[in-house]
Amino acid sequence: MGILMEFTLLVNRAKYNLNWLRDSLTKTMERKVIMLAILFVSLWRGTLELCNYFAFHWYNIKPYYPEYLSGVHKNIVNAAHGAGHWVNWDGYHYLGIVVQGYGTLGLSGAHSEVAFFPGFPASVRLFQAILPLNAVLIGLVINFILTILIAIGIFKLATLMTYHYAPSMNAAKVGYLSVLLYFCYPSTLFLAAFYADALLVFAVTWALYFALKERYFLTAVLVAVAAATKSTSLVLLPGIIALICTQMDIKKDWRKAGVRLLLVAGGFITGLGGYMVYLTYRFNDPLLFYKVQSLWSRHSGGLFIKRLWEVYYQHLLNPSYYGHLYQYLIMLLVLALPLLVLSIGTWCYLRWRIAWVPVLGVCLLLGSLESGIMESLNRYVLILTPYTIVIAWAIIKYKVPRLGVAILLLSGLALQYYFALGFLQGPYFAG
Repeated sequence: MGILMEFTLLVNRAKYNLNWLRDSLTKTMERKVIMLAILFVSLWRGTLELCNYFAFHWYNIKPYYPEYLSGVHKNIVNAAHGAGHWVNWDGYHYLGIVVQGYGTLGLSGAHSEVAFFPGFPASVRLFQAILPLNAVLIGLVINFILTILIAIGIFKLATLMTYHYAPSMNAAKVGYLSVLLYFCYPSTLFLAAFYADALLVFAVTWALYFALKERYFLTAVLVAVAAATKSTSLVLLPGIIALICTQMDIKKDWRKAGVRLLLVAGGFITGLGGYMVYLTYRFNDPLLFYKVQSLWSRHSGGLFIKRLWEVYYQHLLNPSYYGHLYQYLIMLLVLALPLLVLSIGTWCYLRWRIAWVPVLGVCLLLGSLESGIMESLNRYVLILTPYTIVIAWAIIKYKVPRLGVAILLLSGLALQYYFALGFLQGPYFAG
């Protein structure tokens, strides 16, 4: 009996030491990851700024913006060193909300700007109240910081998912590769622009991380932030519900599961409900953000697969239909995305038995494609950060040669370069 007790003490002491060592290594790793994330995102952002420089000096920049937002153009002109170029396209609408609020009459004389959720503009106005600087510069700095946090979040989510589902793999290697793969995806340039995507991807990635760690109060807070930022955050709800269902025995712990589900649902209701309350107070219509979608040529309902075929896929071999050459290249990527999302999600479930990852992907496809417009899909898939981790698993599992990985990364960077030039120039752009 005494020997057994001594053995138990030794085992417990060994567990304590191993836990202490693991925690110490984790803290050291976190400091290293933070420094590497700052360095990596700075280099990535600097490369995009070179694209900005070349676009500004090689082309006659003609920014795209609707006439009713011409009053905010001075904020862009006053932004130093070409920073205003990152306010193209949807950026003008977000800047208009920051400067003028939601009262401006937009498309067809309606309050069309309510289609853009308040999360990002509210963040810019909050920091502008503290630091009375140019709104454009504040928004870009916010997104730069958020992008660093996204890089850290992808690494931490990758290591946590690897511990849970693929413990035989090197978690740190998966984390670094996941970050590299993610930022070589062409549409990540939107994280650098005056767009809401950086805030959304930050909230979604960290919400999934905390959900996987079973810290559901923080998950609910981040779900609320996501819901107040963009409508595509809706895909987060079924994804986290699927994650909760796979984490526990619902029949056995139905009370605990119910509390977690209520917390997450409450976060989403708080984020979206807060905006709906504002719309009710201001315009007497809590669903106005949905009703104005038709003004942006987004029509819900009907046989959307038939519409997608007629508008996009049947012209696949006709480059001139899509406009400029690199517009065609980007559209080829966009048209391939549904197949890629479904394939990666299916492989993830069949190989690793992870249900919540494909649930995220399928919900995103249904929510995005149902509108009948595909151009923005390349930006919407930015929130599928777990998919990058699954791709990293596949590369490591099947021992893809380093040359192949390098070609993949360089191809992504090349596409990002052309995509950035298209975004900065204005007239030639798909997304």
